[in-house]
Amino acid sequence: MTADATTGATEYEVYLSLDEESDLPVDSPVETTAIDYYDSGIWVSLDEGRAFFPYAQLRMIRERPGSTTTAEAVESESLESATSEQDLE
Repeated sequence: MTADATTGATEYEVYLSLDEESDLPVDSPVETTAIDYYDSGIWVSLDEGRAFFPYAQLRMIRERPGSTTTAEAVESESLESATSEQDLE
């Protein structure tokens, strides 16, 4: 999966099937901006490093736009700024 038309990276929420006996030091969902897919599972980049989750522990991966502004919003903001400066003259 790749980044969309934002100036930031795509963000993902990885929902895990964790039972009460799970010894994983994470809470579901795991938030990340990078996932590497392999035959047996995924590697997720975390602030503390990387974590591997086998496919059997995955419930869902949700992709959402990055928290930074989109290129269209930046362009729109630039146009508004230019218009405001012309009004001041």
